[in-house]
Amino acid sequence: MVQIDFRIPLKGFFKFVLFYGTKSVGRWLISCPKRFEGPLYPVREGLWGPDCKMTEELKMKFSQPARFSALNGKAEFTVTVPQAMSKWRVFASLNDSKGPKLIMRQKDVILSGKDLSAESSMVYKFYIDLPDSVSTAILTVFIGQEKHSDQKTVLAEEHGYWLVTATDR
Repeated sequence: MVQIDFRIPLKGFFKFVLFYGTKSVGRWLISCPKRFEGPLYPVREGLWGPDCKMTEELKMKFSQPARFSALNGKAEFTVTVPQAMSKWRVFASLNDSKGPKLIMRQKDVILSGKDLSAESSMVYKFYIDLPDSVSTAILTVFIGQEKHSDQKTVLAEEHGYWLVTATDR
């Protein structure tokens, strides 16, 4: 027996199709008389969010939980890093969750200056704007350095993944 719970942020009717591999095994009409109020995604360890080294050893902080909603496809994602990491840069890419389609790659992030709550921190902001054709995307955040000769990024292993879902479109 399998139980599936839905957390739907809009009221209305929705089609639910279940697949086994590439074969459709069922189709249901879901009636949602009242929109779900509360967190859309339950917290799970190890699936989404930053690498443990990013938060524990490097003391990086992130403005969004591992799964978050982008109202009308737009959201802001902020990364706070210690001043000791000033030679490192924060990069992000945003891909459609349905395939390899790249939506955004930000090499030059917007550095908004020092975080007022911690003098020894720097804040990077990423602005997310999902195209209308994309309802769910994967935001990958990583730290790295650039080689000055060819401007290629040298990546570190510390990275994290966030699930971004467009709502109220």
